Amino acid sequence: MSDGRLRCWGKNDHGQVGRGSGRFYSVPVEVPTLTNVTAVSAGGDFTCAVTAAGRAWCWGYGADGELGVGTTYDSPRPLEVQGITTATAIGAGAYHACAVVATDAVKCWGFGSQGQLGNGGTATSYTPVAVTGTLNALTGISSGLYGTCATRTTASPVCWGSHGGAAAPTSATVESFGGNVTAIALARMSDTTCALRSDARVLCMGQGASGQIGHGTFAASTGAAREVVR
Repeated sequence: MSDGRLRCWGKNDHGQVGRGSGRFYSVPVEVPTLTNVTAVSAGGDFTCAVTAAGRAWCWGYGADGELGVGTTYDSPRPLEVQGITTATAIGAGAYHACAVVATDAVKCWGFGSQGQLGNGGTATSYTPVAVTGTLNALTGISSGLYGTCATRTTASPVCWGSHGGAAAPTSATVESFGGNVTAIALARMSDTTCALRSDARVLCMGQGASGQIGHGTFAASTGAAREVVR
């Protein structure tokens, strides 16, 4: 919101609305303890936000370390993620989250079985760990089911983790997103990733059984991003 406050609504069985209770809300309600919010991302059953001070906060489901505070408990109120002081963007996936903490650095936390923490391993981490690999000119980030991608101003987005599905590749380290695709915005879904280019073209890659990559077929595209049919 323009006033720097955050408002949430909907399902709240793990406290992901951030109001301190488990009540469901059918209209937006203010998260009372956060001010100067600059970014927000809703994950599986948890929510994360960044404030102008560079701090990251998460609340809701926490059994797999999604809240980044070193515990496995749910929290109906925002908790400050450990060791994050310079965040500019944040992405919450199904069971993990990642934050851009510098133009060349990302930290992730939570469930890690598919390499979605980007640190070269597949272990779960209850506090933030640094993503390894070549990172530069980072502008944004988006997390999906078991993976994350980050946009860059000068090159293709970089991704780590799995695109979903038994046949999809999994990488615990950073790799380019489907070839030479410079994106101004990106969305990582459960098993598909789509990027918006500056020329208004949209390219997607990942699983396609439901037609979600928009190529006119139901086949997967896991090797290279392809333009959505227009």
